[in-house]
Amino acid sequence: MKLSLMLIHENLRSPSGILKVPELPGPFYDGVRVLPMTPQDLNANYIYVDLHRVSKQYNPETWDAVALISTQNQTAAIHSITFQENFFSDDILNQIIDIFDRFEHWENAVKEALLDKKPLVDVLNLCRMVTRETVYVTNLSLKMIAHTTPTIMGDISAIWHYQEKYGYMPLYVVKSLLDSGELDRINSFKNAFSFPTKAFNLPYTCRNIFCDNVIRAHIFIVSIYSPPLQTNKEIADVLGRLLVGYIKDNVDFFSLNGLLHEHFFRDVISGNLVDHSLIQQQLSSINWNINGGYALFVMEKENNPSETVRILSHSMERHNFECKSFEFEDNLIVVFHVERDHYKLGRIQDLLEEFLLTHHSKGAFSKWFASFNDMKVYYHQAKVIISFCKNITNNKNLFIEEEFGLYGFIKAGLENHSAIEVCHPGIIALYEHDKQNSTEYLETLFQYLVCDRNVVKAAKTLFIHRNTMNYRMERIKLLIDFNEENPDIKSYILMSIYILKYVLKTRHPDLHLQ
Repeated sequence: MKLSLMLIHENLRSPSGILKVPELPGPFYDGVRVLPMTPQDLNANYIYVDLHRVSKQYNPETWDAVALISTQNQTAAIHSITFQENFFSDDILNQIIDIFDRFEHWENAVKEALLDKKPLVDVLNLCRMVTRETVYVTNLSLKMIAHTTPTIMGDISAIWHYQEKYGYMPLYVVKSLLDSGELDRINSFKNAFSFPTKAFNLPYTCRNIFCDNVIRAHIFIVSIYSPPLQTNKEIADVLGRLLVGYIKDNVDFFSLNGLLHEHFFRDVISGNLVDHSLIQQQLSSINWNINGGYALFVMEKENNPSETVRILSHSMERHNFECKSFEFEDNLIVVFHVERDHYKLGRIQDLLEEFLLTHHSKGAFSKWFASFNDMKVYYHQAKVIISFCKNITNNKNLFIEEEFGLYGFIKAGLENHSAIEVCHPGIIALYEHDKQNSTEYLETLFQYLVCDRNVVKAAKTLFIHRNTMNYRMERIKLLIDFNEENPDIKSYILMSIYILKYVLKTRHPDLHLQ
């Protein structure tokens, strides 16, 4: 591993006797050698130690390209470390040899760990061979991927403690990074660099990892024990080059970044984050309140690229609707922060319908809910609505849960019971009669009840004559004896028909009803 003279200086055990140190990293060197006693050509890839105090015998121009470690009585080189005479000994040479060996051993150990496909945390823990500082890898959303262990960072930085517990950067810090321009600066560097205090309340060194010229991840080395050093930069640069293969092997994971709020939203919707105060803390950075009122739009990714939901989100923001988009599981999701206002909700639904028609897609819009903490419940309900409705209707693109929510209720009921168990026996009998005699009595009774027992309205819906409708109802009443004046029985029969419709249209594996 090539090392700079500045790194060598930072890692020497007796810096008190040093009079002159390099101000810039300068070239990188392959190793160290003793300066020969008689002048000869020197290799610019090596650092020379003037143990015999013979550097004055060399042409002064030699030191324009060659690094020299010597005493103040010797010829000064451009790239040099100069010691007081009484501090200069053979031990300096041994220390430098040890530094090169230690960093070389570390680099090889990291390569072997990556070849053996060791967990990333094990790879990072090897950095203990060359630094005491905490080394930390994130994806572009600043989502924590792995860090060296153990670390005292949790005792020093509340930001780190939050990341270690929940895996992502607090949104107020992200907002600060965005507003200050620090995040843009972080993403602009090719090689390792050092910044002061924003990201962790401590100075840090950062190295971006690129795959095929696309930035995929960040390496951070947090300065706990000393200010940011050249050592940290060189460790981060080498680690950044070595981790490219690991990230290519896991590119789908490292590509899952999107916008910086997304991992927080995923943790809430998956149920991994339920702490009320922590959620409110995150939401306050985007001026949302946990009990401010919300609604969800969910669409399956299928052939829709990730950019589709971003386009929708930007479109909604242009119409002055507060919303955030993200991906979760196989779905594209938009969370709307909206009051319980029928006009606003209706306007959102109109825009969603227009968007879905344009993109030839289908999606579900949840019921309005008060607490952000309930997002998980309404997300699962919206998924049920999509899975059912896309199979039963081709003339709608947006399925509004208030219109189709009954089927979510039915699906839940059929998870532990069959339709035969829960349906009115007369409805099962009517279905069997239709199947054997090619009649349409079940649909006739359904429309009759849906139309509040209005024969004329039901006949129009079925496109039949009123007399035909009356005849059918007489036949139905002969087949199933029920008191249509009793509201409980009437509701039970209507619910039973809904259950049968669900079973038939979803091809539900329910006994022999198919």
